[in-house]
Amino acid sequence: MVLPNDDIHGFDTEVSNYTSDILNVVDGNPPNNFADAGTTTLSTGYAFCDLNLSGTVTEGDATDALKHRLELTEIEPTDANWDHFLEVLSYYDEESTPGTLSKTSNNGPCMSLRRIRNEFNSGDTNPISFSDFYRAGPYVTENNTGVPETGAIDFQDFYGTSKQFSFTISTDTQEADLGTLATAAGWDGTEPLSVTIASGVYLWSDNTAVGGLTIPSSMNGKLTLVNNGYIIGRGGDSGGNDGGPALVNNATGVTLTNEEDAYIAGGGGGGGTTVGGGGAGGGDSISTYGTKYGGAIGQPGQVGNGGGNAYHGGSGGNFRNNSGSDFENPVGSGGGRILSSVLADGGGICDIGAFGYGAGAGGIGNNPGGTGCSNGTGGGGGWGAAGGDSGGAGGAAISGTAIATYTNYGTVYGSVA
Repeated sequence: MVLPNDDIHGFDTEVSNYTSDILNVVDGNPPNNFADAGTTTLSTGYAFCDLNLSGTVTEGDATDALKHRLELTEIEPTDANWDHFLEVLSYYDEESTPGTLSKTSNNGPCMSLRRIRNEFNSGDTNPISFSDFYRAGPYVTENNTGVPETGAIDFQDFYGTSKQFSFTISTDTQEADLGTLATAAGWDGTEPLSVTIASGVYLWSDNTAVGGLTIPSSMNGKLTLVNNGYIIGRGGDSGGNDGGPALVNNATGVTLTNEEDAYIAGGGGGGGTTVGGGGAGGGDSISTYGTKYGGAIGQPGQVGNGGGNAYHGGSGGNFRNNSGSDFENPVGSGGGRILSSVLADGGGICDIGAFGYGAGAGGIGNNPGGTGCSNGTGGGGGWGAAGGDSGGAGGAAISGTAIATYTNYGTVYGSVA
């Protein structure tokens, strides 16, 4: 729930007008502002502040209306009229509501400490004060930047505020759907949402059609996401298959921060022939001569006969003739799922003899796969990069709806929407 926007001045005027009407009715005069002020029929006037539900309009109603107007909600006087005051507070606070009052007739906002307490779920039924509700304290969340952390604080600071739900993703997750994860963590689907991906955690995909992380449209205008881990797409297989996206965003108004040492990386494209290398992100090299599979998260791919260590994009297969009659069948390497600027051996062998094909090196980091020499077999593309020898395209780092507020301190491989 979001507390109402500030319309207190208009509300204040309506309460004053209705108070005047009550006094007129008590004195036997017609009301000046609301025609129904002297009855128990629910009307605009009653929605604003008729506190007497018994059918008798008294001067005490005017007293209660003035209390309401002055917002003395941090004090609980002992006079009998306080019960009427609480009835109206409950109506505006969306608490238990007298049966004759309808939420559809709520024509004006009413801010109170009770309502603030309910929004931020302090769970305390004891007397409350503003000092409990500073931002960055135990209750009011950081998204409410208009609420002060110290010093003067007022009802006006809370119009339009809302509690933010926060949770951390601390487990490696394949093809993570943020809506599913948030709901499982206790998000109600309406509150603003703050999500942190912990350091070292992989949100990864084994399907080039699905991102390592998907943000649903149900998070429109609600999401703040901080990445300290690895969001990665799946690499394309050899034969020119495209790499997959890392993060697929379907929501508007998203705030994303990619922290230092964190990665968002699309999968690399597969090498351009069936004996080419698999793209970074676990792409396989599949040919009639054999298969070398991409690596698991944090691991290199299986190495073919093109050489190198398949940390990123896999090298293409090497088809060579050493003796004029002895041919070695080409087998490319699978793509790795390692994100590192240190491990940088892409392989690639150009020992082709009298006949044959030289293996293209696998793409390192976010570099494209190599073509090799002579009639080369393409290496798999590095993260977010194309495979060699007319290979598949690299996957996007972020695809779909553009991120509204995007800050990058880490490493991003691939295009960004």
